[in-house]
Formats: sequence, C-alpha cells, structure tokens
Amino acid sequence: MLALASTLTGRLGELVASMDRWVIAPVGAALATTLEACAWILANVDAHIVAAPGDALASRLLRLARGVEPIIGMCVGRVAWVLVTCFGLAAVAHALWASG
Repeated sequence: MLALASTLTGRLGELVASMDRWVIAPVGAALATTLEACAWILANVDAHIVAAPGDALASRLLRLARGVEPIIGMCVGRVAWVLVTCFGLAAVAHALWASG
C-alpha cells in the first residue's frame, strides 16, 4: 500500500510539473498579454474621451481669462481665490451661527 501511495504521489507530482510547463505558464503569459492590451486600450480611451474635452475646456477658460484680465485690471486667478475664500468664510460663519 505504501509503494502504491508513493508511486501515486510521484505521478501526481510529474503531472503538476508538466501542467506548469504546458498549461499554467502559457495561460499566465496569455493573460499578461491580454492585460497589457487592455491597459493600452484604456490609455487611448482616456486620452481621447476623457482628456481631450478637459483640455479643450481648459484652453477656452484660459482664452477667456486672458480676454477678461485687461477689463478687470487684475489676474483672474486672484479674483477666483478671493471668491473661494469669501465663500469659505461665509460657510464657516453660517455653520457657527447655526450651531449657536
């Protein structure tokens, strides 16, 4: 019985070793190649669908800011930060006033 178990264990080990060489390694390589292709496709989708409209919007905003700056006489970025600060202070004052 012990010899049969030893033989069976040895054959099972050889089967697993051959599966590693002929089945597992090629499947792993194919999976890695598929994932690489998917990553490349997603990068192109990101560049064309997500980033392109964002870049176009940023370009339009920059042109608008450059056109408005001579009219208001100061940098649009500073005006935006002043507005953000005012809204933030108003939100904090409202939160403190409502809790009191």
